Amino acid sequence: MRKVKYLTIGGLCTALAVLFQVMPVFLTEAALPLSILSIIPIYFVTRLNSRIGFQAYIASGLLIMFITVHEGLIFFFANGITALSLATFTNQKRSKSLCIVLSTIVLTCSLLILNFSIGFPLFGGDLSISYVYQSLLILSVAFIYSIIMGYLCEFTFRILKTRVFAL
Repeated sequence: MRKVKYLTIGGLCTALAVLFQVMPVFLTEAALPLSILSIIPIYFVTRLNSRIGFQAYIASGLLIMFITVHEGLIFFFANGITALSLATFTNQKRSKSLCIVLSTIVLTCSLLILNFSIGFPLFGGDLSISYVYQSLLILSVAFIYSIIMGYLCEFTFRILKTRVFAL
């Protein structure tokens, strides 16, 4: 029974993550800040069960890629991987600051791959600064993003777990 419950929650969280991530595609660009919320369902299901969380991450990313490749890349390399790393490191009973640092490293590496290997411009075009400065800028953004999302996701997880799903 417990596996079915987690699988159902995983499917629901997958649908919510896809919905949040593709909002800017179907609505105007004003809905762009709402796409950041796609991190919360993946974080939630990964905190409950790491295996189902990883499956929800892959399924969400593939569904988003079918709708729009642009948002799919952002999900796979930014929002989704941040949720997955924050939740996985938190499940391993690490301190909050260590979870944020490790998640920052994972996010920085994935953003560097996205920016330099795939050629997806993160900051809206070709910056005339060197690769070192771009990398430091990406590291800074990843650190701030990990801090904010780490605390927001944990706060949301506690509310959803106790009050909504009563787990």
